[in-house]
Amino acid sequence: MIKKFEPKDNLKEWVDYVWLVYEEHLSDSARNDIVVPLCHFNLVFNLKDDYFLEENNKIYKMPEVVRVGVLDQAVKIKYGESVFQIGIALKPSEITSLIFRSEKNIANKVFSDYDLSHKIYEVSPNFYDLYDKLGSIEIDENQFDENFDAIMKLIWTYLEHSMDEVLIKKDTKDERVHDKVHISQMVQYIDEHLDSFKVTQMAQYFHVSVNTLERRFKKEVGLMPKSFANIKRFLIQNKIQWAGEETLDYYYDQAHLIKDTRKYTNKTPKHLNEDQKELTLGYIFSHLNRKD
Repeated sequence: MIKKFEPKDNLKEWVDYVWLVYEEHLSDSARNDIVVPLCHFNLVFNLKDDYFLEENNKIYKMPEVVRVGVLDQAVKIKYGESVFQIGIALKPSEITSLIFRSEKNIANKVFSDYDLSHKIYEVSPNFYDLYDKLGSIEIDENQFDENFDAIMKLIWTYLEHSMDEVLIKKDTKDERVHDKVHISQMVQYIDEHLDSFKVTQMAQYFHVSVNTLERRFKKEVGLMPKSFANIKRFLIQNKIQWAGEETLDYYYDQAHLIKDTRKYTNKTPKHLNEDQKELTLGYIFSHLNRKD
C-alpha cells in the first residue's frame, strides 16, 4: 500500500506532499526497490524492519530517520520482510534550505538525522522527536483510515511548529534572509521554461552572472540548474509517453531519452513501460498522469 497526502495550505510553500508505504510479508523479489529523482529533499521515517542502501557494490543499513538530499540518479534500496515508512517530500525553498543547510554538497547524500541535528544545524529541529511520536501510533489493519488521519494530524502539527521554530532561530546574517531572489523563484522559473531552458537566459532574468546563479543554486539545492531542469524534463516526458503519445517533446532524440532513463531509473524506456516489480518505482510511473 502506498498513499500520498497533500499538505495543509500554510505548508505548501515548502512541503510538496507526505508519502506512506505500508506492506507486510514482502516476497524476496519484492524487497528490491529503485528510488528515482523527483526534485525533492526528503525526510524519511522507518517504523518497521531495517532497510538498506546499495551503493558502489556495498550495502549500508539506513538509520531510523534520514534526511535525503535532492537526487540526480537512481538509488537502489532493499527492504526487510515488512515495510512501514513515512516520508516528507520537501520543495527547494528558503525553509528547506535552512533545515538542510550544510557546507558540503548535499546532492545524492543520505544523512542521519541525529548527526545533522546535533552537529551541523543550529536552527534545524530534531526529527527524532517526531519519529518517537509516530512510533507510538499503533496500526490496526482494520482501521487504516483512522490510523492515517492520526498520523497526518501529528505530522502537520509538528511541521507547523518546526517552521515557526526555524524562522525564529534563523541567523539574520544568513544571506538567504536578505537575498532578493529566493530559491523558490528560481525553481518556478525553471518549471515555466522547461521547453526552452537555458542557464544564460535564467541568469539574465534574475540580473546575475551565470557563475553567481549556478553557485547559489547548487548551494541551496545541491544540483546545477541545468541538472535540475533535466530531471523535470524527464518526468514530464514520461507523463507524455504514459499518456500513449510517442512524441519527444522534451528530447532531441530517442538516444538522449534512453540515456536519461538509465540514469534516473536504472532501466531502459521499454522496460520502464512494463509492469514493475519494484514497490515505489512501479507506483510512481503508473501514477504519472494522476494526482492522488
